[in-house]
Amino acid sequence: MATELNLHTSLGWRWCYYIGSIFAVISTLGTLLFYWPPTRPQFDNEKTRWQEVKELDFVGLALYSAGLVTFLVGLTWAGQTDHPWRSVSVIAPIIAGFCCLIACFAYDFTLAKRPLFPLVVFRKLRDFTILLCFPRLPCISSQAMRWRSDTLPCQTELSRYVSPHHKRR
Repeated sequence: MATELNLHTSLGWRWCYYIGSIFAVISTLGTLLFYWPPTRPQFDNEKTRWQEVKELDFVGLALYSAGLVTFLVGLTWAGQTDHPWRSVSVIAPIIAGFCCLIACFAYDFTLAKRPLFPLVVFRKLRDFTILLCFPRLPCISSQAMRWRSDTLPCQTELSRYVSPHHKRR
């Protein structure tokens, strides 16, 4: 698709990104026009929004964010010429990030008053936990996410190597 857009449109390979932007705008407009959530879904009318913000699990959020970012940095660096898989610069962030994620869940399951990840939810095997194990089964939209994250960059990269003056046979 990217090659065809590159060869037959004036904007070339940029259309791959414009298509994603068009779908994002349409989805956002559809959500704004047709989704009307209840105003207070937890029926906590006695608290203000600021009180709810103060009660957030900031420790769990910080542990989760730091752990996920550190873990993903290790995976991103892995396999590059200056960061082979067996180097300390790859193994240390992966292990540190994983330990931070474990600390996040341990904190949320034991000490947090209003946890970011409540243990009660994870104990509901058929309602919630099974969706974590098989995320592609219930989510049709995950295929669209996979296309945007996996296929689109590859197609865009391939379209750079096709000459705009290339004639089809």
